[in-house]
Amino acid sequence: MTLDRPIRETKLQSSCLQLTQIVKRLGPGAKLPTVRELSEILPASVATINNALHELEARSLIVRKHGVGIFVASHLPHHRIALICRPDFFRAIGSSPFWGLLLEQAQRYATAEQEELTFYFSESRQEAGTLTNTQQQEISSGQFHGIISIGLDACDAEWIRTQSLPFVAFAGPGSYTVGFDNEELLRLGHEALLPFGARIVVLESEHNDLSKQQSGYLWGRTLLARPHSEWPEGIISRDDMLTLGLIGAFHEQGIPLDGPIRIATHANAGSPALLGWEEQLVRLEVSPTAIIMCLFEVLQALMRGETPPVSSQKISICTVYGAKWKEKDSSKS
Repeated sequence: MTLDRPIRETKLQSSCLQLTQIVKRLGPGAKLPTVRELSEILPASVATINNALHELEARSLIVRKHGVGIFVASHLPHHRIALICRPDFFRAIGSSPFWGLLLEQAQRYATAEQEELTFYFSESRQEAGTLTNTQQQEISSGQFHGIISIGLDACDAEWIRTQSLPFVAFAGPGSYTVGFDNEELLRLGHEALLPFGARIVVLESEHNDLSKQQSGYLWGRTLLARPHSEWPEGIISRDDMLTLGLIGAFHEQGIPLDGPIRIATHANAGSPALLGWEEQLVRLEVSPTAIIMCLFEVLQALMRGETPPVSSQKISICTVYGAKWKEKDSSKS
């Protein structure tokens, strides 16, 4: 049975990453500053630093000697990791900036952890199985200690499983998976929109042959062509690129985003997709950093021979209200 556990980027995770960078910079056997000194360097509370050091000790990165100090382990783990991506997500017309952000965060995290990361793009084709023969040969030859996949199909995922390698997937099947919590997105969207009325609809992509932006635009035009009495009070959009198309339809018809129909939309922290419109929306934000940290943490646990507590991890969502939304809400009350 697949279990879900919500994950969000926390101060502890941030402190773990920063401490890992310090450990790798100092090198094997070096003595670290005291807990209090580390709390001033990062900065973070003493409790957070202690918890982060406990995590690093569990990962065999440091050794704590009572009454003596904290030391970098004499041997630091080093792995070769393959990150395999389906190219459609990155190269298609109208593709989301999110995917580029995800790769940037992956490279940043791997550098901080001193893991050797090799990027692969599978082939772009409709039939099942998109890994090239060369990619399969390099993976099966034992060059890698673990695999992260983004968007691979079930056929490729099953082949990777046969290689008996630690394997974690995002936006596709895998031995262990990380994904969005879609149920939480809908729940948070409803919570944000209900004060403005009970008629709420969900915007999803309905045209597989179109980009998400085009699909959102056509959906919006169809909606706005109805009599005003049939308009909903709120729209929950599952994808920021759908929202971008929807905004185009609203703008074309002269409908303000803080007007008769409110929008709560999926968004990616740090993405420019909704640049210029954020203040008029409720953004249900997912952090690319949190996704990458979760993928690497699960993979690193597997590479240490550990079994993660759950097979499916869900990234939690943060509700961010635009300033104009708040202004309209306060004037309404």
